[in-house]
Amino acid sequence: MPRLPRLKPQDRPQNYHLYNRIAGPPGDYPMQQQDARQLFLSILFFYSDIYFCLLSAFAVLGNHYHSVVHFQAFVKLSRTELRKLAVRLYEGKLYKPYLFWREKQWRRFNQRLFDVSEFMRNVEQSYAVAHNKMFGRRGRLWADRFKSTLLESWSSVQAAVLYVEMNAVRAGLADRPEEYRFSSAWLRLRPNGRSCCLLPLTRLWHVSDRGKAVRLHFAHLYHRGGIRIDNEDELIRDIIRQDVEDGFTAGIDRNRHRYFNDAVVLGDADQIRCWQHSLLSGGSRTREPVQATTSGLLYMLRKPRRDLTMNVCAA
Repeated sequence: MPRLPRLKPQDRPQNYHLYNRIAGPPGDYPMQQQDARQLFLSILFFYSDIYFCLLSAFAVLGNHYHSVVHFQAFVKLSRTELRKLAVRLYEGKLYKPYLFWREKQWRRFNQRLFDVSEFMRNVEQSYAVAHNKMFGRRGRLWADRFKSTLLESWSSVQAAVLYVEMNAVRAGLADRPEEYRFSSAWLRLRPNGRSCCLLPLTRLWHVSDRGKAVRLHFAHLYHRGGIRIDNEDELIRDIIRQDVEDGFTAGIDRNRHRYFNDAVVLGDADQIRCWQHSLLSGGSRTREPVQATTSGLLYMLRKPRRDLTMNVCAA
């Protein structure tokens, strides 16, 4: 069955939820060792520092990872800028192909730096080689190609970030998200967390004060994760009331939401209708919307497993 192409609108900023699982039988956790998870993060940080993207959230568990990545809109870079990035990308490697690139190859490299598929190809291939070398493993590491969900509305970005940071709690690896050191929730509260490759919480929640942004973030995180909030004040109560009005009940993220992995696009109703029309005009068949069970503010476009028709659902 032909694969649906990834949706990558490079003429504007893009946000993606990205996910993949390591091949192996149930109960096999190749990334369970601390060195394995730290290795994955070091590679993820390295490439996110070269590509034009920021990590909005991440969580690395025993046999899979989740990340939310914000990509800048494509811009044409100068040859000097491109060469600096190429030198960093191939640093320490014997083969340096950029020494032989002509204009066509430099243009392709420019495009590559804004492409989520190229970014993930570098991350996953580099990790597979390094993991197999570190643990004396041979053969294929990843179970399949990575899954990507285009997050079109800012509320869908926020929802994905909170869902990803609840992974360790949902898996029983921590009582609170910030206690799990292989996640963005842990890094956010570290002294250097502001200066690394993480999207600032002030941008995620559209506030100018970082202290308020941290309170907003963890209030939403605890509420949707069903975690008791200490020192609750009027600001926190207002946040919770608004979250409930928006359809996010207490503890909603304690459950696994398949649409973060299965959806092609997640956003508001108008955005999803626009993508549905675009795909329909491009030859894809579509179905009428059906109701789904989570927040009424988010809608998704997904591809069923058995055919190429597209579903539009309230997420």
